[in-house]
Amino acid sequence: LPNGRTRVDVAAATLVAVIGSWTPHAAEPTPDDQLIQRIVAETTRSDVTFKAFRELRAGTLKRKHQGWMDVETTVDPTGGFKWKVIGEGGSERTRNQVFREMMKAESDAAHRGESDVASLTPANYTFHRRPRSGAGQIEIGLEPRRQDPRLIVGTLTVTDDGTPVRLEGRLAK
Repeated sequence: LPNGRTRVDVAAATLVAVIGSWTPHAAEPTPDDQLIQRIVAETTRSDVTFKAFRELRAGTLKRKHQGWMDVETTVDPTGGFKWKVIGEGGSERTRNQVFREMMKAESDAAHRGESDVASLTPANYTFHRRPRSGAGQIEIGLEPRRQDPRLIVGTLTVTDDGTPVRLEGRLAK
């Protein structure tokens, strides 16, 4: 070869040029990845009002303080959070020191603009698709990425397009 170059030098230069111009392509998102993206998009929309009905249940291990509370919550496009007790029973201590305090803390966090710390996003949860639960419904297992009383370990049931139908579980902390 001219200029004292060997075939190895040329091959190495060609390989460097090819590697230097190669950019890895992101893997195609799987159907599960696409579903999770739709769920995140649906649950983090800021242009709609969300209403939810919560069935809260709690008690001590010895069953001394069992209580329940049904709560309607509303989150509006401005980030406002409102809650209203629809029904309640059992231990007054559980209802006041657990449920009402939890709802007040959630309301205060929303007013401070801290709603994202508990939103259904990959920053807060790992998502695990489970077998179909019914016609047109998919169950997604939720595992919090950290121990936080605003996150839950549970199951999110969604429609095929990622619209939430039901969320149930227990507090992560």
